[in-house]
Amino acid sequence: MSRPKLMLLGVTAACALCAGTALSGPREGVVLTMAANASGRPRECAGPGNAAERAWHPTIWDNARQPQLRRYCDLIGRAQARLSQAPVAAREAATVADRILPGYASPWVVMARADVAVHRFEDALKEFERARTIDARSVEEPQALHDLAVAQRQSGKLTDALSTYRALVPRLGLLSSVQDRTLVLLEAASVAMSQDDGLREAISLLAEARSNPASKLDPDVLALLALALDRAGTAAQAAEMVELMRARGLELTPPERESTAYGYLVQADDAIAMVAISIERSDPRKAAEYWERFVSREGVTKWKDHAKRHLDAARAAAAKKGRGPVAPPRPAGASR
Repeated sequence: MSRPKLMLLGVTAACALCAGTALSGPREGVVLTMAANASGRPRECAGPGNAAERAWHPTIWDNARQPQLRRYCDLIGRAQARLSQAPVAAREAATVADRILPGYASPWVVMARADVAVHRFEDALKEFERARTIDARSVEEPQALHDLAVAQRQSGKLTDALSTYRALVPRLGLLSSVQDRTLVLLEAASVAMSQDDGLREAISLLAEARSNPASKLDPDVLALLALALDRAGTAAQAAEMVELMRARGLELTPPERESTAYGYLVQADDAIAMVAISIERSDPRKAAEYWERFVSREGVTKWKDHAKRHLDAARAAAAKKGRGPVAPPRPAGASR
């Protein structure tokens, strides 16, 4: 057979495969395959050869030893691909994978991450622990580490969460989104700030966040850094961060409007302090209202004296501008 005919047959065969894929739903198949390939691949699903070619395709010898391995790997791949958009379906697929081929950590990691997505943090921690009992290295992939840190943070296990963030931060380069990398650093910094003597570590983490390319979280990074610097006794450097916000026209979302805007904070009241410190020079009267809110909140003890000093200074600055005394703040949700 001549070479042109061989080439034609090759193209025809390829098109036949394409047609078959199209009939079986190419959009979902391609998307799931790409997402699965981007996720951490379980070692039990990686045979010999080039990693890009072997993903989710055990060798014939693997299948002979474990007939259910191919189905197991396909289920895990699809479960990982669905984690962000359909966590419940991802959990179901992982549960089936564990049922048909028990004894591996990967299904438990997927189940844990799915539970984090639906805010079942205590269940997620148990599943992460089950996975690590089976394989101590099963939660090393950055997205899995982040979900573990979130589950620990949301469950109040802040010391454990800080340790997990410390393991995650050196791997942030593996996260493709600038927004995701910056969010992780904000979360880690807030956890550090909640610990005794954690300000220095928080400042380092936020300085790292500043080195990232621009993102929507830039005002949060600068405001939280200003607050951390000021609490650490370096008011001049804190003022520089506030001035940088002003120069770049960056503003924070008022915390009374959108409570979810500061979900990365361990201490939710720090959102009030962040807004207050960021507007002290531009609007001392409004800043005084926010500092008053912070001081009056129940449970605020550690930084109350720090906030009172800022409150007094803001009131004095507002009076100096000739705007009269600062009225007590309205309760959140009160009509004007």
